[in-house]
Amino acid sequence: MPERVKGLAKSGSSIILPKLSERSTAEIRPIFYQRLIVGALLGTICFIGYWLISPILFRLLLPSYLDSLNYSRVLMSSLILAVPFNYIGSVFRSQKMLRAISLSSFIARSPSVILYFTLGLTGGIWGMVWANVAGTAATFLGTVIIWEIESRRLS
Repeated sequence: MPERVKGLAKSGSSIILPKLSERSTAEIRPIFYQRLIVGALLGTICFIGYWLISPILFRLLLPSYLDSLNYSRVLMSSLILAVPFNYIGSVFRSQKMLRAISLSSFIARSPSVILYFTLGLTGGIWGMVWANVAGTAATFLGTVIIWEIESRRLS
C-alpha cells in the first residue's frame, strides 16, 4: 500500500510542472523551502491518516497479512518526504536542469543501495524496511544539496 500511495503523490507533481516552467530558477529559489515544508506537512497529515486507518484497512482488505501491518506503517513514514521530493523533481524538469537530474538519479540514490545491502543483510525484513525509510531520507537530503549547488550556479 505505501508504494501505491507514493505513486499518487508522484502523479500530483505533473499538475505543477506547467506553472514551474513559466518561472525562472531565480523566481523559484525564494519559495523553494516554503514549498518543501508545505509538502512535508501534507505528507505528515497523510501519514498520520494512514497510521490511524491502516488497521481497519488491513482487517477488511488484507486479513491474511495482519502481521505486515507494522511494516506497512513504518514504510509509510517515507510518504512525509514523497511530496517534497516530487516537487524537487518537478523543479528540475521544469527548469531543464539535466545535470541535477542526472546527479540526483545517481549520486543521491547511492546511499539507498548501500543501506539496502547492509541493513538487509543484518536486519532481515526490518532491516529492509528501515533501509527504505533511511534511503528515502538520504536521497531527499542529497537532492536538496544538489538543488542548492545547481540553483546557485544557474542564478
